[in-house]
Amino acid sequence: MIKCAIDGCDKPKRKRDWCVMHYARWMRHGDPLLTLIDRAANGEARKFIDETVLSYEGDECLPWPFGKNGSGYGSFWHDGEMQIVSRVVCEKANGPPPTHEHEAAHSCGKGHLACCTKGHLSWKTHAENMADLIIHGPRNQREAFQTDRAV
Repeated sequence: MIKCAIDGCDKPKRKRDWCVMHYARWMRHGDPLLTLIDRAANGEARKFIDETVLSYEGDECLPWPFGKNGSGYGSFWHDGEMQIVSRVVCEKANGPPPTHEHEAAHSCGKGHLACCTKGHLSWKTHAENMADLIIHGPRNQREAFQTDRAV
């Protein structure tokens, strides 16, 4: 039996070299080590948004230091569900999206690196967001179709 790649886990390997539990945590939270106890740290994530992200006036990318989804976008529990940080920040900085279909688009092209700088975010349609790939250049074919929509 090949064991899970997580140190100290003796369960059998299933996907991504992880056991079923660690894989499920990664799918749910963007981190195979995140537990329900860690969700208490969500207060730190909210505090980071309120005190750091929303007050940051710089032009450099501000990376999200907490959980990320499988595409690299910052994510956290918000209003009872897992949310993409850039969408929450865009709403706090720019108001609600014009339609439910609008996406939080990154002018820096670094959403996949968990950039959460409010000055880099604006509401765009999916077509507009995909057109930005021409400017930023697709990182690879798979990522060209991944977006920053609500989870």
